[in-house]
Parts: sequence; structure tokens; C-alpha cells
Amino acid sequence: MRITRANLSVAGAASFDKKEPALNRVHLAADGSTVASNGSMLLAVGPPDLVRVAAFPSVDHDEPAIPKDGIGVSLGTVADVRRNLPTDRRIALQQAAVTRCDHARVEILTTDGIKSRTVSSAPMRGTFPKWRRLLAEERRKATTARVCVNRRELISLLKAIDEACPDRGHFSPVFLEIGGRNDGLVLRAQNYETKQRAVGMIMPTTVRGDGWLDESAWERGVFGIAGPKVWRKGPVARRKTP
Repeated sequence: MRITRANLSVAGAASFDKKEPALNRVHLAADGSTVASNGSMLLAVGPPDLVRVAAFPSVDHDEPAIPKDGIGVSLGTVADVRRNLPTDRRIALQQAAVTRCDHARVEILTTDGIKSRTVSSAPMRGTFPKWRRLLAEERRKATTARVCVNRRELISLLKAIDEACPDRGHFSPVFLEIGGRNDGLVLRAQNYETKQRAVGMIMPTTVRGDGWLDESAWERGVFGIAGPKVWRKGPVARRKTP
């Protein structure tokens, strides 16, 4: 099984709170997807295109299948694997091979084409949340509305997505699908090098009052919806897409 730098980037959405051991991990699913969550945001990156990662140097190691229920890999192990990835940014080297993956041990190998390194650790105990069901439920509710989310969590999630799906020049789209005030925000992106997809989710946060930020007098003027003088609508300058 191969995992890329994009797969390892989901760690940015994980929980570092030791009181939540089920979330202090990156979950490696049977299909090669990687997932992480802190309870209110979640990021999953699918397996890489096998054609794109076929050039990984031969390391003479078996690559066993992932157990059906997946494996939890500690955040420390993931950090070590990320550090072992070579500075050479060629796709062939920006990946790792899972050379052992069972309920006793997880071993992940990286190479620069000359020297190989292996990180080994026991898998995390406990059960990771039913992440596919959570994503499916929020996706069904994501239509058109507005939602308030935790800004720092949104920034963390976007940073993780940006690492998983680096831009091409200034072309770095992220697709937002929004449900109602009490529903999650679904984010989708693509890694154009490995053809991997990243799917994120962040749940709404609780704020005082009726749950929404009322417009100030200044905002009402900007939006042209109230005030002593209603602003006349005019053309909006649009930035050209490169």
C-alpha cells in the first residue's frame, strides 16, 4: 500500500488533546484513504492514482493489505514519516510504502532512491469514528445556506487541504458545499499531481444570541440593504482567472 505526502497531510485536522485518544491519530483505511478529525472538523484524502506512484523505487519489501477495519497511526509516527520524505519533490519520492500493517505493528518505509528509512510503531488502540457516514450525512445536507464555523479550525483545515492539494501557480480551487446553520461545511479539493481527492468537513460553532451575527450599520450600507441612503447597485470588478 502506498501513501503520499498528501495522505500524511490529514494530520493537520487531528486532535492533539490527550483526553480524546480516539482522535489522536491518522486513520489508515483499507482502501488506502487517510483520515483525521478533532471532533468538529475532519479531513480525508483518498488513495493515489497507481499510475502516478508506480515509479516508486524498488525496495524489495512486501506491501501488505490494510486490515478491513483500518489501522490507527499515531501522530508522532506520521510526523516521523513526513520528516523522512526526501527534499526531492518528484512524485516518485514523495510517497511511502506500508510494509507491515496488522494489529501488532505498523511499518512505513520511505526512500530517496539510494537509502531507505523505516518508521515502526504499534497501532493506536480504540475505534476511529464512522467517518464515511459522517461525511455522507453532512454532504446530503449541504445545499445552499449560511453557517458559522470556528475560524481557527477553518484555517487549520484549509492549511491541511492546501498541503494535501498544492496549487498550480495561482490556481488553487476549493469547493465549498454548505448546509443550514446547524449543518456542517463540506470542502472538496484535488491534488493535480497525484490525482488524489481531499474531502473535509467542519461542524458549526455555537455563538450567543440567535446564532448569527447581526449586520452593523456600516455593513447594511455596504450591502445596500438599509440605512438612511440605499446604495445603488453597480458592476463589481472581477479578477481574471489566470
